Amino acid sequence: MKLLKNPIMTIVLFILIFGLLPNSVVEAMGKVSKGSSIAGVNLEGATLEEAKQLLESRIEDWQGGEPILAVSEYETISIPRTMFQFDIDASLTKLNERMKRHWSTFFMKQKNVKLPLEVTTQSNVIDWPEYVDVEETVANANLIAGNLEETNVTIKYIDGATIEQAEIADISYRIPDVSDAAVKYLVEELDGLTVKAESSFSFLDTISLPNGMDNGEVEMSFVASGLYALALQTNIEIIERHQQEKVTSYAKAGMDVAVDRKAEKNLLLYNPNAYEYTVNASIEGEQMKMSIHSFLDNVTYSNTLENNVEVEPRTLYRYNPDLAFGEEEVVQQGVAGVQIEVYRVQNAEDGNVLERELVSRDFYFPTPEIIEVSTQEAIPEEELAPVTEDPVEETTPALPELNLGSLVDILPSTSTGPECEADPSQCDRLDEDPSEFLLACMLKHETGAATAETEEAVAEDETNNPYCDLMYLYLFLSLFGNESIQAQTEDTDIPLDNEEISAGSANDEEVR
Repeated sequence: MKLLKNPIMTIVLFILIFGLLPNSVVEAMGKVSKGSSIAGVNLEGATLEEAKQLLESRIEDWQGGEPILAVSEYETISIPRTMFQFDIDASLTKLNERMKRHWSTFFMKQKNVKLPLEVTTQSNVIDWPEYVDVEETVANANLIAGNLEETNVTIKYIDGATIEQAEIADISYRIPDVSDAAVKYLVEELDGLTVKAESSFSFLDTISLPNGMDNGEVEMSFVASGLYALALQTNIEIIERHQQEKVTSYAKAGMDVAVDRKAEKNLLLYNPNAYEYTVNASIEGEQMKMSIHSFLDNVTYSNTLENNVEVEPRTLYRYNPDLAFGEEEVVQQGVAGVQIEVYRVQNAEDGNVLERELVSRDFYFPTPEIIEVSTQEAIPEEELAPVTEDPVEETTPALPELNLGSLVDILPSTSTGPECEADPSQCDRLDEDPSEFLLACMLKHETGAATAETEEAVAEDETNNPYCDLMYLYLFLSLFGNESIQAQTEDTDIPLDNEEISAGSANDEEVR
């Protein structure tokens, strides 16, 4: 006991005891230590058998997911999860080894143990490109699978290897009657363009014309139509696209694009892939040629035009006075309208259709036909007048002449009037020239109006001279009458034949 009270002797004693023991480890308690896990699966407090069941269940769920993607800025390679083989027993053995404690750490607290699963792969399942460093890429994939993660694998390439993209699709459009300089500039801007992986592409934000070519909507729409046709042969998503009003001369209905900066019409695309696309563009003669390049996939894409319905144009007639009778002229040719649907088809390697997607349903209004016709109308033959040797000349009927002498003949004799009694020479002159009778009436009216003392005297004097009223009627009919005096005389039935008209009888009603 005295030895135990000596601290130096106690230490020496313990060293001798543990030194005499075999150089081995002390077994743990038979359960997974606190905080320990494999591949992220918490196994704390579980027995080794329970831990095995937990791992088997988690691995089964992980292997039922989508293939792991090995990606780079150039391409994507799918890795099936069945390519990975997991050794659960070896993983648990390693965990158990890590949980054991040496005699030197027996009195220390157990550490948390976190391990990945032991994984082996069958690399020959995938046809790896020659420029890929398969060993390092598979090692990266094993790390992902060993921890049962869902992230992508980074592709490693052999140093100095040349990476080339394959041509996916190409188009060739005949250049329409537009500005060659503007088209050339746009094609040069588009050549070598890349559509980045998992990113959008805006035509108006990427490509623009320099100053002086701002009104190049036609040229920009032409180039954008070619890019749109390429995108339909890939899985690039069409976010925004506007059709043109009429079917173009270079692209089929449904395959055109309208781009207009002022009208805010844009072509907007999105690349959902983990790899980029590269566009090549050039001008060869009168053709614009474009192609899109990327890494080959096990599926291909194409487009089809379906449900093509033609809408007949209307015919509009417009009168033209310069055209002769029966003549007509077509000033605008009619163009039929079109209603059409555009589908994108996904095809497997064996040619079977995997999926069909309706991309757009377009309608193009028809262009009406405009015809100018003569304004003259045809005269039926039965209405035509017969042609004679001496055609009757058309004359304008003359106004009927009014003979004042005939009017004077039916008037009572003026020799008995007061004028004749005062001055018989006046009556003689009237008989010789009846027109002077009208002048006399006018002078009488003016003279009487000037000498009359009262308005009543003037009125009485006018009523006592009905002959002057008839002369005024004669003057009126001579200037404006359209019918003969004889006809008016017969209609009025005025008793003028050698009968004396009483004063005031020549009123308006009798005259009519």
